[in-house]
Amino acid sequence: MEQTNYNKLPIRSNIQVDKRKTKLCRHFRKGGDQICHYGSKCIFIHPEDGELYQNLIADTEEYHQQKTMINEKIGKLYQKRKVSSNFKKKQEYAKTINETIRQWNEDYPKAPNYYDLHGMTEQGAIDYVLDIVKWMRVKNVKTSRLETGKAFDISADLQELSQTPVCVVCSGVKSILDIPKTVEYLETHSVNCVVYGEGNVLPSFFTRKSGSKAQFQTESLEEVVELLKTSKTLGLPHGTVLACPIPEKYAADGDLIQQAIDQAVREAIEQNIASQQVTPFILARVNELTQGASMKTNIALLENNASIAGRLAAKLCDRRPIAISKMNRNQSSMVSKPKVVSIGAAIVDFEAITNEDVKDDGGSYNGRVVQRMGGVARNHAEALGRLGCESIFVSAIGDDQNGQFFRQNSEKTDITRVQMITNRPTCTYLAVNVKGNVKYGIVTSEPLLSTLTPKLIEANSDVLECSDFILLDSNLPVPLMAKTLEIAKKHEKQVWLEPTDIDKVKKVFSTGLVDAVTATSPNANEFLEWAKLCNVKVDTSIVNSADSVLELIEKEKRRLLLNTSLFVVTLANKGSAVVHRNKLGQLEFQALPPPLQMDKVVSVSGAGDSFNSGVIAGLTHNKSVVESLQLGQECARLTLQTTLAVSEAITPQLLK
Repeated sequence: MEQTNYNKLPIRSNIQVDKRKTKLCRHFRKGGDQICHYGSKCIFIHPEDGELYQNLIADTEEYHQQKTMINEKIGKLYQKRKVSSNFKKKQEYAKTINETIRQWNEDYPKAPNYYDLHGMTEQGAIDYVLDIVKWMRVKNVKTSRLETGKAFDISADLQELSQTPVCVVCSGVKSILDIPKTVEYLETHSVNCVVYGEGNVLPSFFTRKSGSKAQFQTESLEEVVELLKTSKTLGLPHGTVLACPIPEKYAADGDLIQQAIDQAVREAIEQNIASQQVTPFILARVNELTQGASMKTNIALLENNASIAGRLAAKLCDRRPIAISKMNRNQSSMVSKPKVVSIGAAIVDFEAITNEDVKDDGGSYNGRVVQRMGGVARNHAEALGRLGCESIFVSAIGDDQNGQFFRQNSEKTDITRVQMITNRPTCTYLAVNVKGNVKYGIVTSEPLLSTLTPKLIEANSDVLECSDFILLDSNLPVPLMAKTLEIAKKHEKQVWLEPTDIDKVKKVFSTGLVDAVTATSPNANEFLEWAKLCNVKVDTSIVNSADSVLELIEKEKRRLLLNTSLFVVTLANKGSAVVHRNKLGQLEFQALPPPLQMDKVVSVSGAGDSFNSGVIAGLTHNKSVVESLQLGQECARLTLQTTLAVSEAITPQLLK
């Protein structure tokens, strides 16, 4: 019979509805209470749905955790099989490997009639496929799916690097190993491989070049420091390999030593030397064959690596002095401020505020009009400055009265990188606020923003390259955004994208560098547009609750999240839906309540920018994601209670 199409199975519920069961009930996902309060009325999938439940359970976090464990187990079995010199023992290990994978397919089926052959030995896979074919004939099953791949031995130190945030300074991969596969494993498990030297070619211990490339090459230890700091800030659990080629003056001995290594490996095989005796034997034999040359080279490698590691450690521990106020002139502080660069428009805001029932009748309504500084990036820059960051603003203003107003109201921000454009007006924005909600706004930004080119970013590339975080405003022209993302991607900088409105979401996709964005915060409408651009079909009612948004993101995480580590969907008075990666690299889903009750809101302008800034400030001050989100909520709450775009109550004290 044909394989069942489970999306067309009738629902378990006794309630007659048109929906089909395609989602797992959230109560039975990881972290759920395992008790659905709707019982048989629930239209989502429960364990009692049998095969339908098994079809979906394979995509849960539990499945992926178990898959990781089974891969590690198989890797260890392959390692034992490789070093064993006993033929019978090798066969036993192979049998255990194949039986383990068969059992895995029975216990954790990815889908009905779906078989994962990854890790099996060649003969084991052949036997398994023959058994599957026999079973299909008996059961009259016409279609089965096989997932195949080539297995390879995994060293314990590689596994450790994939789960421990440590920097290993070394001379590359030993030539006695399978270098391409070693590099592939490290890349697959998010371990940074960096070549410190000329050319992106990994060294192979005694020789300066192997046939493999790393993900990254640099001649600057400062770039390595930024990479390590960013990884730490984001709580990434993976290690970094800094491969340092053998010094040039010792490279001439490389070929001689490599020949000796090849001979020593052959002798080890011939003499049945196995397990932990292999490496000591090879090193000793190579020293004999080279008449001590390998020992001298080995010592030179050690000294070179130690020197680089020492300089790297010194730069990691470096602290730049902050500005000393008059009151603290005798108490110099060596605590550095995290550096955040905000790029976008500087706008002078005018907001008309009323609590009356406004109608489209041409009438006049009682209220007030306030003037303040605004602009998405400028708001972030001010809030970040208030939160103890070294806040640098890259933008442009006109040589006019509004430009002067901007300069007079930027005491918390470094505005030395803001260009003044003649014959162009400073950007302005008029918002109409009715009972705490901005009904619409009118902006005059195009005349000035259209003059901004990638040259502005190139002129400020130095500050971008040494930043801890970059905030990017989508109001900017696409070429300028593309240049910013290009630099950020090259130097592996964290980028928070603020979409600003539904029509500007597509800009970042137009750059072709959306994968350089590591955090973003769309509102409800912007999220719907984001999903559309990611080719995810969404019912607009999904944004009526944070839980619905989270369920969609969990289902479509690979397409929606792209390369982001933090994804925040703000839903006004419905709160926010937050997805972030924890220290283990696993996704966590969280619904946040609104920062403030709507009846206490004075103005929503700038609240989202204050929230983002609080999160960024928390992350760059080495707080956890949860703590940073709490800080963001508090910053938003304070701004919601004022007509200012950024509340003056936001101070570094909030970080304590």
